[in-house]
Amino acid sequence: METKKYVRIIRNVSKYGDMTGQIFPSLGTWEDSYKIDGPDGVVYVRKRDVEVIVTENRRPKVDERVLITEVLLSSGDYKIGDIYTVRSVVDIYGTITVKEHSNCVISREYDVIVNSEVKNEETDGMENVNQTVIDNAKTVFEKKDDKYFGYKSRFGDIVIGGAYSYSFVVHYAKTNQDVVIIPGDENTVTTPVCTTLEERLWKPDEAEIPSPRYLHC
Repeated sequence: METKKYVRIIRNVSKYGDMTGQIFPSLGTWEDSYKIDGPDGVVYVRKRDVEVIVTENRRPKVDERVLITEVLLSSGDYKIGDIYTVRSVVDIYGTITVKEHSNCVISREYDVIVNSEVKNEETDGMENVNQTVIDNAKTVFEKKDDKYFGYKSRFGDIVIGGAYSYSFVVHYAKTNQDVVIIPGDENTVTTPVCTTLEERLWKPDEAEIPSPRYLHC
């Protein structure tokens, strides 16, 4: 079974510019960097600035996650680099529906994710715990100075590397589930999700139990 490794640039927008947020097939490593084929030739991207996504080219199972690697039939619902959760497998060819939108995705447009993590060789045990929180979040903002920068979004409604105000982040957290902030210190994360149903603008599933790690907005 074919396995591929992709890297998504998630940090340091000032250094990587328009490449931030995009995925690139890994061409190998060199010291503390991944080698990728950028728009103007080979680029070396620091390991601490990327998310590593390992995939397999196969038919997925329900609830597995897939990475969009090519767009052939989309009407604009998805783009290369998006990550979705499989709702159903439609046919023997591997066409799927996903939980995040109503369009079908054909087998040539995705790979099945078997591992996804942010590589940072400076991480310790606590950072690994925090990374699990980040990986499970639907949207992440990273605070730098007085701005909050888009770090990732499974909904595609946040510009990766885009700057947002605190008031926007709070409203977004009230409107959407599983929002995480990296408050300038990579060793800590916060989850500014409202603790009471009355404060939430989004409606949780009846079976959902509020997590004790959620903080007041």
